[in-house]
Amino acid sequence: MATDGPYQTNQVVAVDDWSTSAALHKFVAHDGTFAADATKVAGVLKSHAKAGQLARVAFEGIVKAYAGAAVTSAGCALTVTTSGFLAVGSYGTTAVCRLTAQSAPCASGDLVTVQLGGVL
Repeated sequence: MATDGPYQTNQVVAVDDWSTSAALHKFVAHDGTFAADATKVAGVLKSHAKAGQLARVAFEGIVKAYAGAAVTSAGCALTVTTSGFLAVGSYGTTAVCRLTAQSAPCASGDLVTVQLGGVL
C-alpha cells in the first residue's frame, strides 16, 4: 500500500482543473498543467485546486504517485510521461524520483510510494 512520509511543499497556480480525486498524486508542471515530461516538473500534487487557485505541490520527500507503466525494481529511477504519470527512466532521460522498496514491483495505474529529491 502506498503511503506518504515527510515531504516539503511549494505552491503552484492551477491552470488545469485539479479539483477531482483523480488529479491528486500526479506530477504537475510549474506552468499549472499536468507534467508531460520531466523537464518542467514542479512536483507531486498534494491538494485540490480549481483553475486559478493555489495548489500544494510536494518537491522533496516521500510521497504517493501514480505509475504509468510497470516497474519491477525498488530504487529504480523514474521519469514523467504524459498526464503526470511515472515510467522507468532510460539513458538520457531526467529522473524525478525513485521507487521505494514497499511499492516494488508495481503495475501501470498503481499508486506507489516514491522518494523525491536527494540523490537520484
